[in-house]
Amino acid sequence: MYTRLKNEGGFTLIEHIIGLLVLSVVVFCLPSLLQLAGYSDTGEPFDAQPFLNHVTKEAKEAELITWKDDALLIYKDGSAVSYEWRPQKRIQRFRDGKGVVIMAEAVERFGCEKAGYGLSCSITFENGKTTTRSFWTAKDVAFNFHKK
Repeated sequence: MYTRLKNEGGFTLIEHIIGLLVLSVVVFCLPSLLQLAGYSDTGEPFDAQPFLNHVTKEAKEAELITWKDDALLIYKDGSAVSYEWRPQKRIQRFRDGKGVVIMAEAVERFGCEKAGYGLSCSITFENGKTTTRSFWTAKDVAFNFHKK
């Protein structure tokens, strides 16, 4: 009358916890391993677009943009934001000379020159890829548009 339940061969709680632990270690280590291998989200080791998009947004809202001594200077609301090319082959962002933020790495060359009513900046990475973009303030665009 009494029947004994047979072991169905399922996993115990300890086995489930060990399996989740191993899976967690793999998931947390995978991004670091991919970064060490030189992969980024776009599949390219060096990508200037996020940096250039950030500078474009700040430049449009600025009162003045200028290039001086290996630094792109953006003046807005009484403060200065600078993007400086450093000998460590990276571009760092400062606000009023404080707060270092690394914006791009493996930069072989970063330079800007006057182009029309704005600046044309180019970035050359160690892999030889060069990207150029022009920046101007909204105020300069409006002023030069009404001048014509």
